[in-house]
Amino acid sequence: MKEASDNTNIVANIGFRTSKLAVEYTAVDYNPDGTQVTTAGAVLDSTIEHKNSLIGLGVNCSHKVNGGTGLVVGGLNFQMASGTWTSEDMENAAGSTSLTIINDGYGSGDELEMKWMGLWANIGVEANLTSWLQVRGGLSHEVIGSLKITETDVSALNAAGTAYQDTDTTETSIDFPEDVVMTFGVGVSHKNWNVDLLVTKDAVEDLLSDANFGEGILYGGNVLDDIVKGQIKYNF
Repeated sequence: MKEASDNTNIVANIGFRTSKLAVEYTAVDYNPDGTQVTTAGAVLDSTIEHKNSLIGLGVNCSHKVNGGTGLVVGGLNFQMASGTWTSEDMENAAGSTSLTIINDGYGSGDELEMKWMGLWANIGVEANLTSWLQVRGGLSHEVIGSLKITETDVSALNAAGTAYQDTDTTETSIDFPEDVVMTFGVGVSHKNWNVDLLVTKDAVEDLLSDANFGEGILYGGNVLDDIVKGQIKYNF
């Protein structure tokens, strides 16, 4: 965090995460005397691998107004993620225990790759109406939201069963609709207690459009589900 002035703070953030998960399954058949079975498919090795990474960048600014009784915040946040899924299944040929033959019955050799990117802009205001009551409102706009999926399917094993002869790649691109989220909140402070309530514009509209008259606060069989979110804190 950088204090640009007595009333203005700028916060920049960066984050990165990566992970990899590989699961391997091996099955081997044995004869009663303890020797390995050498018929075709008696030895099987299956591997599935998942990899993904995520990077996030952001900059946010807060500025006190009206002698510190009000606050204006704004910022930009960017995230990009990618992930892949691959599989490989091998088995032995007749008369051998070596894994030289492709078993294509489980999607072996197929690959799925996904890339996602999003950019959000946000702005919010907060004001102290009294020493114990604060009101706040905010708006978040998804400037960019896109997803690209690449699927690679392999097929048609050669006569020896050791290599694929055909590859089919399908690419799908999705641009998410621009999304604007408006939120409103109120905070109440009393001695060491702090109560904060938050509601979104869309949640209120959904509640009103799903009215189930005669059921009191029950709408569509749910009790204000996901309409109002609250937090109670006590400062020791």
